[in-house]
Amino acid sequence: MQARRRVPVRQPRSRSLAREQIARYVRSLASDLDGFLMAGGCGQTGFVDEGQRASMLRSAAPPADTLAWVCELLDAPAMVDVAEMPGGSAAAMHRVRVSLRSGGEAEVALRRYVLTDPTDAPAIAGWEANALGLAGWASVPTPELLGADVDGDRTDVPAIVMSLLPGRPVWETRRGREWVSQVVDAMLALHEIDPAGVELAPFRRYLQTTWWKPPRWTDRPELWERAMELFDGPIPASMTGFIHRDFNPGNVLWVRDRLSGLVDWQTACVGPRSIDPAHCRLNLFQYQPQLADELLTVWEERSGLRFERWADLVNILGDLDQIGRRRQANEATFRIERAIEQAVAELT
Repeated sequence: MQARRRVPVRQPRSRSLAREQIARYVRSLASDLDGFLMAGGCGQTGFVDEGQRASMLRSAAPPADTLAWVCELLDAPAMVDVAEMPGGSAAAMHRVRVSLRSGGEAEVALRRYVLTDPTDAPAIAGWEANALGLAGWASVPTPELLGADVDGDRTDVPAIVMSLLPGRPVWETRRGREWVSQVVDAMLALHEIDPAGVELAPFRRYLQTTWWKPPRWTDRPELWERAMELFDGPIPASMTGFIHRDFNPGNVLWVRDRLSGLVDWQTACVGPRSIDPAHCRLNLFQYQPQLADELLTVWEERSGLRFERWADLVNILGDLDQIGRRRQANEATFRIERAIEQAVAELT
């Protein structure tokens, strides 16, 4: 498989490029915390809770120095526009449009790690930059890394700049069989990549902190208690490879009925390949449960591998903060519990 051509990244030359224009633009967009509070944006308490704080950090306009750095990377004499992008949960995502010295305009995606612990952010930014480089070998479209400031030397926080991909996520579709077919092919394209020698994020399980007990809706609490005992068991060492780790429908882009790209590579790592179909299944259980089993069947047929039920258990319990709080059972919870039952049976 041949890697796509990478555009060389220019080294920043100075901090003055487009500074005045960018500074004016940032001042026009920047959120004013006092004004936000006075307007009642945080209710009657006058305090910002964690959810509101995260939302404000994600939506606030990037500082002038950061935008100047982006312009220099692209050899752009002027910035045209900055807009918040939807979907960012762990970082701030902005679409930056610039005018090029060679003529015309270009749009790129700027990802800033504003919600990450400052001591961890440089490593996480570096891991994502490395993952983007690896993903470029896949036959499925992925963002192209254009530049990275993993230490935040030129930016307010560690940041990366990448190309924009066309399309939008599709959470529910009437073309289920075609959707599953293309998603599985994308997974397999990633799993074929050899990650040897590339530093990536470590594989980890998502331990839940606010709801670590059987769900409210279950009448089989002993099953879930047994699953929790198995959660910390050994990670399967077989069938490991390069995985996305957050392979959910929100990170799969579509143009009409064609898969147009995979995004959000922050947690990409080396781990059990069953994790990617399991994570996608977890989301399908809740949005289109009839597709969850079909995805598993197609993945096994095309990969030639046997799906490890351990992956279902780890992904479901890794979302227990959300799943467990539901009060009533439905088709989604029935399928989720059945997956837990099958995993427990396989592991004991």
